[in-house]
Order: sequence, then C-alpha cells, then structure tokens
Amino acid sequence: MRTNQITKLMMCLLLAGMAGLATSCGDDEPAPANPQLQFTNGGGNKTVDSETATFECDLSGNIPFSQVRTSTTADWCTARLENTSQSGSQGYYTYRLKVTVADNVSREQRQATVSVSDSEGIVKRSFVVTQLGNAPYAAFRQGGIDEHFNADARTLTSTVETNIPFSAFSASVSQSAWSSVQLNNVTATGEFPYVYEVAVTLAENISDQDRATLVTLNITEGNLQATFTYKQAAATLVLQKTALGFDKNAASRTVNVTASNSWVASSSASWCKVEQSGTSLTINVTAANTDREAVITFKDRADKITVRQTKYAVGETYNEGGTTGTVAYIGDDKRFIYRFVSGRYSWSSGHQIQTGASSETDGYSNTQKVKAINGWQTIFPAFAAVDALNTGGVSGWYLPAVDELSVMLSFVEKHFDEMGPYKRVNTSTEGDVTNGGMPTSSSYLYLEYVYGAWQRLGGLKMSSEGMSVFAIRQF
Repeated sequence: MRTNQITKLMMCLLLAGMAGLATSCGDDEPAPANPQLQFTNGGGNKTVDSETATFECDLSGNIPFSQVRTSTTADWCTARLENTSQSGSQGYYTYRLKVTVADNVSREQRQATVSVSDSEGIVKRSFVVTQLGNAPYAAFRQGGIDEHFNADARTLTSTVETNIPFSAFSASVSQSAWSSVQLNNVTATGEFPYVYEVAVTLAENISDQDRATLVTLNITEGNLQATFTYKQAAATLVLQKTALGFDKNAASRTVNVTASNSWVASSSASWCKVEQSGTSLTINVTAANTDREAVITFKDRADKITVRQTKYAVGETYNEGGTTGTVAYIGDDKRFIYRFVSGRYSWSSGHQIQTGASSETDGYSNTQKVKAINGWQTIFPAFAAVDALNTGGVSGWYLPAVDELSVMLSFVEKHFDEMGPYKRVNTSTEGDVTNGGMPTSSSYLYLEYVYGAWQRLGGLKMSSEGMSVFAIRQF
C-alpha cells in the first residue's frame, strides 16, 4: 500500500513540473492587467462583392502579439494577423489584420463575423463582413463546343456548372428526326455549384449528305442561352464497280463495297438478284434471250450499280436492223461488234495535221474529231474506209482506239490470211510511242504481230504504206 502511494506522489510531482515548464516557456511577456485593443484603420463592417478579395485593418493595443487571437464565423472568410510593432516598443503594439473572402458562387449574399481578442477573451473587437451573391451564371466544364463527327451513331455528353436551379433549364435540338437531347441533374448531395449534364444522341447517318444539328440550352433565370453545333459526316460508300456487263449466259459477279457504316442493296429486276456478305456484294443474273438492264441501289444513298446483259455471247453473229458483225467484246463499260475491212489503208495521205484524236480508249471520240476536219475523207484514208460501212441507214461504225483494238486481238488473228505478209493494224489513236504516247502532228499508234506477239508501235502519218483496218460498233 505504501509503495503505491509513493508512486502516485511521484507522478503528481512530475506532472506539476511539466505544467510549470510549459508556463515558463509560454509568452515571453506578461499579459497586461488592463488589456486594451482598438482598430486604428478600417475596422468597421464591410460589404464586398461576390469575387475573391483580400482587405486589411490596422489595430493597436497593449497586448503582446503572441497573446492576440483572431477568429471568423465562416470557413469562406479567413483572418491572419501580422505584427507591425516598432522594434523596442514596450507596452504598446500595432497589428495588421488581413481578411480574405473566397468567391461566392451562390445567388445569395452571406455574412461572417471577424474577431480579434486577447488570449483570455477579456477584450474583443469584431466587425461583420457581408459578401454579395453572385449573378446568375452557367458555364461548361466539359464539351459545349462545335464538333464534327463521322457517320456512326453516338451519345455526346457536356457538363454545365451553374448557380441556377435545375428547374430553370431546358434544352432542344434543331434536327429532332435524327438527334435528341436530355438534361440530367448530376449534382452530388451537398455539392455547390450545381452540376448538370447535357446528353445529345445522334443517330447513324446512312445518307450521302453531311448534316448538322444545333443544340440550344435555355435558362429562364437570368435569361441566359448557350448554343453549339454537332456536325455529322455523310456515310461513305465506295463501290469497286459502278457498271457490270454480262453476256447471255447465267453468271455471278462479286463487287467489293467499302462503307463507313451499314448498307443495304436491292435490285430493280427479278432476273438480277443480290447477296450481301460483309464487304462483298454478289450479283447473280439468269440467262437472257433479250438485251436488258437492271439497277442496283443502296438504301438512302445515291450510289448505284448499272447491270447490262445482252442476248449475245462473244463470237456470235450480230444481226440487228441491217447491221451485221461479230460480237468481239462484252465489257462492263461497253460492248461492240467488229468487221474486217478488206484492203490496206494509210492513216494519213501525206499530211501532218494534229487532229486531237488522242484517246486510247474511245475510238468513237477520235473518229468524230477526225471527221470534223475539212476534207477528212481524202486526208485520212483509214477513217474513210471504216466510215463507208455507215450507209443504207446503218451508223455507228468507227476506227477503234488502241485499247479497244487490244481487247479483240483473238478475232484479228482470225484474219491473218487476208491481211497479207505484214500483220499491222491501224488504230484511231494519234500519238508517238517514243514520246510516251503523246499526240503529235506526225505520228499515230498501231499494233503489229511480230515474233509471235503483239507490239504497240508508232507510225508516221506521211507514210504511204497501208495497214489493215478493222471497224467496230457498240451495241
């Protein structure tokens, strides 16, 4: 029992000693018996606007700086005291109080009391700070700007920060057929300022036209309005082929379709059916006993594929309306028959005239340019020989361009016996092989069968040496 009493006594002495130490190490100067404290500058009540601000007040008194305390009644208002006493001033002190108010984002004004006192609270000096409420405002934290997107469907979210109640907000879009808008209050409990979400949904653009919708945010309080535009690109669709040519037989062709989004194809004719698989479009045609045409269209798009099928096959005899010939070529862009013109004919009869007949793919165009030259029948014998077939109500025969002749060479070879020792064939294409095929006033292109192969060569217009001629006509 005695031991416990001694232990308790020692602990009490230790605590008392620590308390005495704390007291002796506290304020360096004794507290005045009659504490005095007064504002000497700027100590009255203050009214400030809603923005962040700092103002100062000066005080004096007989309280040492270390014994002066400051306080405020609101956390948005803070006070800090500075010692402005002159060195060596005993018993008289000056202080500077710096008060800072934070931005008031609310619509309501608010008040805080700022106090300065001695450490014992015997003397206290106070004033009231009134901060005005903010004007109605709304600002985008995120989004709310003009933007451009591809054709895909999407929902776009913008975030608004405001001090205005949610009930004052409304939103609309200018193109409600394919866009919509929804307002959501996403303010957390106790959060201020308020946070609202503007969610705009764009449907997939399957058309071939760019489009735009104007988003309008209306706020009745403060008569505020915000607008921004979302633009959506047209759907892109690239077709590997826009025209297909078929002979009389049932057949299938596949076309690659590159699109920015989904697509749907349909045919205008029952004999022409389509099948979609990924990026492939397969076109199936039945056998034909008449010339016919179908159009494949794509939903909500202007793109199309024209399908032409003839009742003929390559190599068959064509006989329509007094026009006869052999079917030489059935392609996607054209089909034509041919006739061999007996004899040998020079391109030009010693004249160097640049005709402009430079196309390598369109002999009809070349022929028309030559026929526009005065006296062409005499100047251009090969062209005149072909045009002689356009008689008795028949028209459309022309001298083929170099590429047109190139796709029917298997038929040219059937006439080797009639062509003589040199297998040279005229084309309607003006040009110079040594100059990259560029048209000149002195040369033209022809094809010659040499050592078992066809070669593309250039000939002089002034040459009197004739060459074989084939006429073609589209059907």
